[in-house]
Amino acid sequence: MQPLKGKLTGDLSWLILVIFLFACGCSQGKSDGSGGSEPGVSDALLPNEAKVIAKASVAFNAEGIGTDPADLIWYVNDIEGGSSELGFVQSGVYTAPALRPEDPIVEVRCRSKVDPRATAAATVQITSPWVKIYGGAEDDRAASVREDFDGNYVLAGHTGANGWVFELDPDGNMLWETAYSGASYFTAIVPIEDGGCLAAGQTQVLRITSDGNLVWSKELPYAPAFPGHDIIGIEPAQDGGFILASDYMTGGGGYVPGRADIVKLNLDGSITWRSLLQGPLYAAPYGYRQDGAFSVAQASDGGYVFAGWLGDSARSYLYEFYYCQPGSPSYPCPPVTQYRGLWVTKLRPDGSPIWAGRFGDVKPPHAVVRRIPAGGLILLVQTDRIGSGSVDFWILRLADDGQLIWQHTYGGSGADRGYDIKPTADGGFIAVGETESYGYGGNDILILKLDAGGALQWQKTYGGTGSEQAFWVEQSSDGGYMVAGRTNSFGNGGFDALVLKLDSFGEVSADCRLAAIPAVTMQAAAVARDAITAWFESVSTELREAPLDAGSTDSSVQTLCGLP
Repeated sequence: MQPLKGKLTGDLSWLILVIFLFACGCSQGKSDGSGGSEPGVSDALLPNEAKVIAKASVAFNAEGIGTDPADLIWYVNDIEGGSSELGFVQSGVYTAPALRPEDPIVEVRCRSKVDPRATAAATVQITSPWVKIYGGAEDDRAASVREDFDGNYVLAGHTGANGWVFELDPDGNMLWETAYSGASYFTAIVPIEDGGCLAAGQTQVLRITSDGNLVWSKELPYAPAFPGHDIIGIEPAQDGGFILASDYMTGGGGYVPGRADIVKLNLDGSITWRSLLQGPLYAAPYGYRQDGAFSVAQASDGGYVFAGWLGDSARSYLYEFYYCQPGSPSYPCPPVTQYRGLWVTKLRPDGSPIWAGRFGDVKPPHAVVRRIPAGGLILLVQTDRIGSGSVDFWILRLADDGQLIWQHTYGGSGADRGYDIKPTADGGFIAVGETESYGYGGNDILILKLDAGGALQWQKTYGGTGSEQAFWVEQSSDGGYMVAGRTNSFGNGGFDALVLKLDSFGEVSADCRLAAIPAVTMQAAAVARDAITAWFESVSTELREAPLDAGSTDSSVQTLCGLP
C-alpha cells in the first residue's frame, strides 16, 4: 500500500496543475464586456494591412491587448512615441509623410502597458503621387480609369484609330497594354473579380483577361440606316452584372430620331433586358424626337438612374411633303413644339421607368450621374446658360425620388467643361474637367473638391502651354485620386494619354510646376425641375458577335512629376 503522505503529495501536485490550467482557460475566455479580451489574449490590429497615399491617414483598431486606449503604446518601425521621419502614429491613427521613404512598407505596432507581453502589428504601404504620360506617335487618350481587385489600375481609351486598354501598378509603371483594331475607342472600363475587366465604347463591348487577352467581343445591334450607336458608359450592377448606357439612332424617313438605350448585361455577354426611352411625344402625327443617354448608375434600391438629354423634335419629311404643303388637307400644319433639357429618369430593376424629370430648357452637351452611398444622386452637367462664363460646371444633388436638394455652378470667365464627378469617402465629391479660365495654357485640367453641401474645399489646375483635359476621376483605396485624360503640351506628338495620381488634397509634390490654384467662382443655381412622362419600349435582342483583333503596342512612358 502506498504511504498516505506520498499519495496526498501526488494528488496535491495534480490538483495544483488542474487549478492552474483552469485559471489559464478562464483568463483566455474572460471578456471585459466591450467585445475585447484581457491583455495577452489577442495580437490583432485591424486592418492588418493598409495602403495610404502621402499625407493621408489610416486608423488601426487594437483588439484584445488593452481595453483602454491610454493603456497602449504605439510604435512606427520600432520607434516609440509616434514621431519619426516616416510620419507619426497616435491613438492608432497613422499619417503618411509628404515624401515616401526609401522603403515604402512601414510597420505599425502597439504594446499594452498593462501586460508588455501583449503586442500587435500591422503593415502600411505608402504610395506617392505622380503625373505621367503614355503614348506613341499617334493621338492617344485615357478616357476611364478604375482600381482593380489587385490594387493596380486599369485604363481604357484609344491609341491612334484603335481601342486601347492598359494596366498600371500603383507607381504608374506599365504592366501590359493591348490595342484592339476594329474598335475605334473605348469610353469606360469596369474591373471584374476574376482579374479581368469589361471595356465598352462606340458599338462594342468586350471582356478581357487580366493580361489583355480577349474572352469575347460583341456589339449592340443598331439600325442599318444610321449606324451611329454610341456606348457612353458601363457600370457594375449589384447582382454581378453590368448596366450600360448608349444612344440609339433608329434612322428612316429622312430624319434620325434618337432614344436613350439602357441595357442590363450579364458577364457572359448575354442581355437580361434592354429598354429604349424617349421624352414626351407631341401631338402631331409621325413625330420624332432626338433624345439620348449620357450616363447610368445603379440606384440604392436596386433600380437604375440615367442622365441624358431631350433634344430636337420634328415631323418626318414624308408627312411634311404629303400633309403640310399648300393644298393639302392639313395645311398649314401647326409648328412642332420643342421640348429640350437635361433628362433624368429612374428605372425599376426590370428597366421600366418609375419617374422622369426635366431640368431647364436647353439640351446639355454632357451630363454624368452617380449614386451617393448615403442616399441620393449627384450630377455633373455642362451648361452654357447659367453660371459665370460661356460654359460652366453645373452640379446638382438630388434625392432618391429625383427632387432637387441643391444646385450650383462653378467656373470663370471662359469655358469650363466638367466631364466626371464621384462621391468621396468623406461624404463630399470630386469633379474634373477642363478650363479655359485658369491655368497655364489654352486648356488645363480643372479639379474641384466639394463638401456634402457643394461648397468648395479645394481646387487645382494641372497643365502646360498646350491643351489638357480630364475625362475621369476615381478615388483610390489609399485615399488619393486617379485622374485620366490627355495632353498635347508634352509627349510624342499630338495628344498623349495623361494620368495623374494625386494625394488626398489634389497635390503631387511641391516642385510640380504643372499645378496651380485657381479662384473658381461658385454660384447658386435656380433651374426648375419638371415632372415628365417618358416613352418606353422593352426590346428583345442580344448582342451580336463582333470579332476584334488584339495586338501589342509599345507606348513610351514619361514622368512629369513625382516618382521617377
